[in-house]
Amino acid sequence: MKELESALESIRSGSYHDALRQLESLCNDGALGRQALGHRAWLYLTMGEPQRALQDYRMLQNMDPASQEVKALTALCLFELGDYADAMTAATEVLSREPRQRHAYTVLRKLQSVHGCAPGDYAEAPPPPPQEEPGNRVIFKLEDEGKSFPVSCHPLIGRYLYSLLRLVRPKTVVETGSYIGYSTCWIAQALEDNRYGHLHAFDLFMPLENYTSPILGKCRSCHDATKGHLEAAGLLDRVTLHPGDSPKKIVKTFTGLATEIDFAFIDGDHSCRGACADFSSIDKFLATGGLVLLHDTVPETVPWLGPRYLLDQLDRQQAGSYSVLNLPTPDSMGLGAIQKNAAGVAALVRPSLLYEAAERLRYGRLWFNRR
Repeated sequence: MKELESALESIRSGSYHDALRQLESLCNDGALGRQALGHRAWLYLTMGEPQRALQDYRMLQNMDPASQEVKALTALCLFELGDYADAMTAATEVLSREPRQRHAYTVLRKLQSVHGCAPGDYAEAPPPPPQEEPGNRVIFKLEDEGKSFPVSCHPLIGRYLYSLLRLVRPKTVVETGSYIGYSTCWIAQALEDNRYGHLHAFDLFMPLENYTSPILGKCRSCHDATKGHLEAAGLLDRVTLHPGDSPKKIVKTFTGLATEIDFAFIDGDHSCRGACADFSSIDKFLATGGLVLLHDTVPETVPWLGPRYLLDQLDRQQAGSYSVLNLPTPDSMGLGAIQKNAAGVAALVRPSLLYEAAERLRYGRLWFNRR
């Protein structure tokens, strides 16, 4: 053990070659060999010798085939050697088992910086051209007109959605609650700039009595407004609109499909029952590591309890299965983030009678009667 500590002290002091000599003599030690081999592999990688590091990591894999960390570091070596296809395969395999493995995420970020692409399409998609400001004229006109907010999300929330989707590069996205298509356009624009992915937007698409679009003029319904704005923005091919009750429609749409949901934005029925129903239907098809965002999670600011109730219940009842975070927003309405951590865990979240009674007393009726 003293010999290993001496080698680590040499590393800390920057005496890498002395450390390599010390580790060399320990790699065949029965008790310390595996630790010494791991330190030597990392040191080789740090020194810019990925081929030697790869040899050591493969030896470690033979010793412990179940170690996801060693597999992730092997993927990092493959990336440094320019073997991008094998690096991608190894990193995504690790993340399918350990969604929070940091070295595997490092590999994906490096691959994205080189190729500007997502897992599975690195060979086909060149990096998108740079833009001074994301979005397009339709989105900007909707913002300038100003009447859509606060029924639609705040413009800075739209930009946050765009930036997050550009980062995580999902293949399949779900939105519940489109209204006139403002957030729908931001999501679709991110997918378009990624050159990858498709959005399924679910809404009742109710009639509009007094809405005049700055792009389309008078609109008879939310469906007409959303479809028209997407078409004017050149984004309709990235989106499928699903009119109807979102929980039922989501289950009907994704049952039997050979795809999982990678990202979802829930901004529809804000009652406890409605938010829980939307999330539970999405969760049935949500990929491990998949992200779900909830709009309006501060009940002191917004007149709804559902989104915050859902966050609280997941945090209390499903600890370990989901990572839950409540984020402040410039409109003070809040944004909740949920990440699915484990495969095979279905959310069983239902509103209590206490919350249903609170909604009835507070608003005089139940928002979820229509569901």
